[in-house]
Amino acid sequence: MKTEMMQEWFVRKFEDVDETGVINLHASVFNEFTDLNYWVWKYKENPVGSMRYVAEDKRGGIVGHYGLIFQKIKIGDKIVIGSQAVDAMTHPNFQRQGMFVKLGREILHRAGDEGIFFTFGFPNEAALPGHKKVGWIEICEVPILLKPLNIAAFFGKRIKNTYFLKIGSNITRTSLRLARQGKKTQLERLSLKSVTCFDERINEFWSKVAHNYRIIQVRDKEFLDWRYVTRPHKRYIILVAEKDATLVGYAVLGEITMLGIKGGAIVDMLTYSDQGQISEFLISKAIEQFQKKDMGYIACMMRKGSIYHRTLRRHGFIPTPEKVRFILHLNSDRFSMSPEVFDKWFLTWGDSDYV
Repeated sequence: MKTEMMQEWFVRKFEDVDETGVINLHASVFNEFTDLNYWVWKYKENPVGSMRYVAEDKRGGIVGHYGLIFQKIKIGDKIVIGSQAVDAMTHPNFQRQGMFVKLGREILHRAGDEGIFFTFGFPNEAALPGHKKVGWIEICEVPILLKPLNIAAFFGKRIKNTYFLKIGSNITRTSLRLARQGKKTQLERLSLKSVTCFDERINEFWSKVAHNYRIIQVRDKEFLDWRYVTRPHKRYIILVAEKDATLVGYAVLGEITMLGIKGGAIVDMLTYSDQGQISEFLISKAIEQFQKKDMGYIACMMRKGSIYHRTLRRHGFIPTPEKVRFILHLNSDRFSMSPEVFDKWFLTWGDSDYV
C-alpha cells in the first residue's frame, strides 16, 4: 500500500517485482554490479527472515532502498530476534530530500510493531548523520588490527628504496618464525582441518561457549552455513581446531582491500575459553594461510579487552587508525533494556554484511 507522497517519490514496502530496480539502484549508487543470486541469498534465504522498504518515483522507478536482515541474538540467557540495517541507499538524483530518514523511520517503526525490538548497524561516515536523525545511538568503535606479512607488498607503493624493503621483509620473516617456535609445545595437541562447511558438532560447540558472552549473535550451524558457505561470489576459508577429535574452535578467513592494497582478514573466530591457546593456534594458522598467498598483510576487527584482542597483539597485530562504528536503534518502547548493555556485544567482521 502506498504511503504519504513526498516530493516526487513515496515510500512503500518492497515487492518481489522491485528486485531488478534495486539491483540497478545499487549499481548507480556504488558503481558496482550485484546479480540476483546475491539478493536472494541475503534476504530470501536468510534463515531468520528479512524486511525491506523502497522509495518509488512518479515514473515507477526504484530510487531508494532500506533493508533489515533478521538475526538471532543471545542476550544473557535468552535468545531474541534483532535485525541488522543493510543496503540503505538513495539514488544520486534524489539525495538531500529526506528520503534516507523517511525510509529509516518507516521500516524501523514497522519492525518494532512486528516484534523486532532493536536494530544494529555498521555505518560509514557519510551515512552516520542520517542515522542519527532517525534516533540511532552510537554504542562503540571497534578497532581494526593489522599485521604486515610481506613488507614489499604492503609498503612497496610507498617505499621506493629496495634496500629498506629487503631489511623490512627479513625482519618480518624472522619475527613470524620466532612467534611460531615459542608456542609450539603449548599447541602440539591441537590439530587443524580446512572444511567446506560446518558439521553438526558446531551446534554442540556453540552451546558450550555461548555462556561466555553477555551479548553475541547466535553462531549455530544454520547461521554459519548461510553466512560463510552459501553466500554467492564470495569464498571463505573455514579452519576448524580440534583437540582429541573434539571441535574446540573455528576461524573464518577472507580477503579485503585497505588503502588500495589487497590483504587477508580474520572474518570470524570463536574458541573454548582456554587462556588463549586455541586462539593462538588459529591465528598462527591464519597467518600461515595468507603467507602462502603472498598477501601484504592480515587484518582483524576485534574489540579491546577480549582474549582474542590480547592474542592478536601478542602475534604482532597493531591498531590502525581505522575503526568500525557500531550503532543501535530501539524500535519499540516495549523493549526496556538500556542501550549501555549493548556495549558488551562480542563483534567480528562476520557480524556485518560487507566482509
